[in-house]
Amino acid sequence: MRANYKVNSGVRFNMLSNDQLEELFHGVLHVLEYTGLEVHHEEAREILKEGGAWVDGLRVRLPSYMVKEALAKAPRSFTVFSRDGDPKKDIHIGPGRAHFGPGPTCVNFIDIDTQERRMYQKSDVPIVAKMVDALDNIDFCESLGTVSDVHHDLGATYEFAGMFPNTSKPIVAWSYDKYDSADIHKIAVAEAGG
Repeated sequence: MRANYKVNSGVRFNMLSNDQLEELFHGVLHVLEYTGLEVHHEEAREILKEGGAWVDGLRVRLPSYMVKEALAKAPRSFTVFSRDGDPKKDIHIGPGRAHFGPGPTCVNFIDIDTQERRMYQKSDVPIVAKMVDALDNIDFCESLGTVSDVHHDLGATYEFAGMFPNTSKPIVAWSYDKYDSADIHKIAVAEAGG
């Protein structure tokens, strides 16, 4: 029997050395502190300012201590649970772990009936979600593309609505603004039973 025996499982990608990673991290801190970024959401700028950021119009600069404090508070690992309570479908996020799902912003799609390339449509979302649900090597569901047959402002909502009833795996969803975030939240609450 061995003591302190460690088994490495999962996929590992080590493209940079620890020194290179540290240099990259300090470069990011420098850019955030001295160049900053544009934040177009007024409430977000206020929250960042209250937290210690420097705000000048849309420009927000984040002092390095603020970024380091936020990173120190973030958990090193966490679990995204499946929707149906099946622990085999849970995703454990943390160092040395990789998870796979469909890519999110493909414009075109190969029609499963005609084998022709065409724009991704809202009717494709449930098909992809069902396929994701059936494949053991796919860990989460995400819309494969950006739906083209609804107004852009409604796309994220239609994508989420198409995925939710068709998979029990964790769903990765995004929104474009607070309105579709609210719609997505309402759908999730309704599907969860209120």
